[in-house]
Amino acid sequence: VSTQSTGDPWLKPHTCGQLCGKPLIPTCGHSCTLTCHPGKCNACGSMLMVACYCGTNVQMRACSLRNWSCGSVCGKMRDCQKHTCEEKCHDGPCPPCPITVEM
Repeated sequence: VSTQSTGDPWLKPHTCGQLCGKPLIPTCGHSCTLTCHPGKCNACGSMLMVACYCGTNVQMRACSLRNWSCGSVCGKMRDCQKHTCEEKCHDGPCPPCPITVEM
């Protein structure tokens, strides 16, 4: 970033007029598409088709908001391999199965 004014009245002060191109944080694989600017880059606005945590629903969402819960019942198989998760759509592994089977 330039510390001198370019004399161009259309440029923001202390910018070079080129594409910023910095990797976005948090790292998502995309880079800043704004013209060179002072300060932090905005959140990634690239649009993606992404599934919710449980994989039931797919939506077009901004990359920076790609992790989401649909609010439906998870429905994934629990670690017991006999019962499905009844929690709302969630990040990470399902909690252990609370059902005990008497023999």
